[in-house]
Amino acid sequence: MLLLVRHGIAEDKHPDGDLARRLTAAGRALFERHAQDLAQRVHITRVVASPAARARDSAEILAQALGVRAVELRSDLASPAVDAAAILAAVNQLGPGVAIVSHNPALADAVTRLLGRQARVGFSPGTAVALSRDSSVAGWVLRFTHHPPSI
Repeated sequence: MLLLVRHGIAEDKHPDGDLARRLTAAGRALFERHAQDLAQRVHITRVVASPAARARDSAEILAQALGVRAVELRSDLASPAVDAAAILAAVNQLGPGVAIVSHNPALADAVTRLLGRQARVGFSPGTAVALSRDSSVAGWVLRFTHHPPSI
């Protein structure tokens, strides 16, 4: 199982720039509930994230819900430089059992490329997409899309 997750609802601005933007109080609360729901649906052993504060915060919440001890930060998953190719490289390097917490539009583009479709998955803040490899189709299949609860 592979879980691709967009960070939760974040501040619009931060005096120290985009990478310092944190989750809002509401974004944190929603993502905490969302992470608990996800923990009931997936078995994940690693959580890897962009070092941007909003992604790191989201990844730490997710890791705690999943019982994963530590979050691994990867600069290649950081906004604004991250793209679908960087996400796909991480997927290929890390293998199954991982959650990758990063940014849009890179996540949506990566899902489209993994599924080999033109259809796009909506990645509002906090959205998680679960995929798995399926030998019968020689590729990845969508298992489910999970959106956080509404504000």
